[in-house]
Amino acid sequence: MSTQYPIEAILFQSADDEEELTVSCSYDAYGLRVRQESAGDLTQWCFEESPHVLSVSVPTFELKPLLDYLHVDDPALLPPLLAAAYGDYDASQRVRDLLRRLHVPYEVAESPIVR
Repeated sequence: MSTQYPIEAILFQSADDEEELTVSCSYDAYGLRVRQESAGDLTQWCFEESPHVLSVSVPTFELKPLLDYLHVDDPALLPPLLAAAYGDYDASQRVRDLLRRLHVPYEVAESPIVR
């Protein structure tokens, strides 16, 4: 049986009466991605744009330390495992902290602030 990509999980989604914030995690054949998107007045004030998007990417070939840490062999299991263990408003930061602790290289792409 082959895995159908992407595998996705929501790590956090704000309530209807709060600043909009969604942190999602996905895995496909190219790697793991954690995406944080915020929108609203606070986002506009902080970043001078709304919505604001930050994306963390780890290529598949760099995932071994994370797989070992979570005791799994299949990287397709990472999104639901990270959602269960790191699902909160600061999920993106917590996943980056974990990646740094495990010495897993990652790239961050963030919407540029236009001033």
